[in-house]
Amino acid sequence: MILRKLKEINRDQKGFNMIELTLAILVTGIISTGIVTTIFQTFEVNDSITNRKVAIGDVESAIFWLSGDAQVAQDINTSPGPDFLYLSWVEWDNTVHQVTYTIVGTEMLRYYTVTGGSSTNTTVAYFIDPSQTSCNFTDYILHFTATSTVGSFRPVTETRISRVFPRSYLR
Repeated sequence: MILRKLKEINRDQKGFNMIELTLAILVTGIISTGIVTTIFQTFEVNDSITNRKVAIGDVESAIFWLSGDAQVAQDINTSPGPDFLYLSWVEWDNTVHQVTYTIVGTEMLRYYTVTGGSSTNTTVAYFIDPSQTSCNFTDYILHFTATSTVGSFRPVTETRISRVFPRSYLR
């Protein structure tokens, strides 16, 4: 009895026609394209934000280290090239401190030595652009420009300019 009624109901249905099937595939394709595009944009924006954070962190780290050393420095020498900054100071007990900042590849390194004591090498920043990073000492002010470039596909560049007033040169 039930089977007979189901056969009567399904007798007039012959399936989907070609237009309905084409429209279903088209709508599915549009929705899929939108979803895939959204996913790719999310990853791209995430990479861009991450690269910007790394670049900002690099230039701020470079400025932090250099500013701290330059404020206590009694002798400041700048030069173009990879070893771009030499700092030194003498403490009350005649202990001599020397700091050299250099860029090797894209890493900014800090070499610190104490006369008669220890020496340390510290990587201050990892993605410093040596062609756009400079340091000069004029009018008793140390001007430092640090540029970091992070990423290869769509690189993000951050530049910071810092002025440091060494305490020994303050009048």
